Amino acid sequence: MPKRTMALMTQGAVAAQKDAEIESLREALGNRSEHGITKIPVDQIVPLQISRTIEGMLELIRQPRKYFDPEELDLLVESIHSKGLNEPVAVRPLEDGKYGLLDGERRWRAHQILGIPQIDAIVFNSLTDDGALEWALATDTLKASVSPLEQTLSVINLLSLRLDTDESGVRKILNALNNHEKGKTKIDVPEEHNTIIYGVLGSLGLKLGGLVARLPLLDLPEYLNQRVTEGELSPTNALLISRAPEELHDFLISEGGKLSKQKLRELIEQRKNDAAFQADTQIEPVVLKKRLKSALRKVDKTDAWDDPKKSKRLKQLLQQIERLL
Repeated sequence: MPKRTMALMTQGAVAAQKDAEIESLREALGNRSEHGITKIPVDQIVPLQISRTIEGMLELIRQPRKYFDPEELDLLVESIHSKGLNEPVAVRPLEDGKYGLLDGERRWRAHQILGIPQIDAIVFNSLTDDGALEWALATDTLKASVSPLEQTLSVINLLSLRLDTDESGVRKILNALNNHEKGKTKIDVPEEHNTIIYGVLGSLGLKLGGLVARLPLLDLPEYLNQRVTEGELSPTNALLISRAPEELHDFLISEGGKLSKQKLRELIEQRKNDAAFQADTQIEPVVLKKRLKSALRKVDKTDAWDDPKKSKRLKQLLQQIERLL
């Protein structure tokens, strides 16, 4: 049987898998009224943050959702001020006596703005770090306002916890599975990893190919990352702009952010071939700084350190930079 056909059969079989813990959390989301509501001091609640150690290194996993539309937040503030809180927030108790926020950060922020000292909350006891992140993920995937970038980061964080590896390891596994689905390679992923990944994706209604296609979003420079999160750029356009010459980025963001994929490609080619652009060979310091910051972020995620030749070259470049400074 052709490899492609075999891969499609495998894809169909695993697509039906569900993740038991996420399914349980989804059921709990629909039955909040069965849980008791208590009032908790607003200043005793903190956003989601999970710490863990991988190979001796402490890593913090924070709430992936960083952007909240100011206009929507203002409307929520007005609503709570005039009508009160319609839906309690969800929290879990922490070891230091505070409460970690699982769902309802906008509602919590609105209470801070209004100066309301307490907020209605449902407390979920005995929730593990995995469960806390799964809760945040499950609730966010049900919200239309969560961005593809934030959802992708949340899924990668969840898989990182489940597979006990870092972001780079998760991405390697996902790419290996995706290549197998396409019939390009034989599968080289432990069966238990296979089960975990397809279970999570099945419960969240995600396709492996779609998630893998989003992975480059995690490598976007911060200034493009922010615009995707804030809805100013589509993920596709942000990726196209990131691949264009750095000195064109400001122009492309302002002039091509809302264009279709094809129109933006045409604009990039037109600008690259523009005589004025070709004549402008001087790169502004601000552009160089952005490129350096972007490169440094990639250094944290790259697996080039495992390659002796690349590692040696990186050390040489670092020494050259240090001498210049």
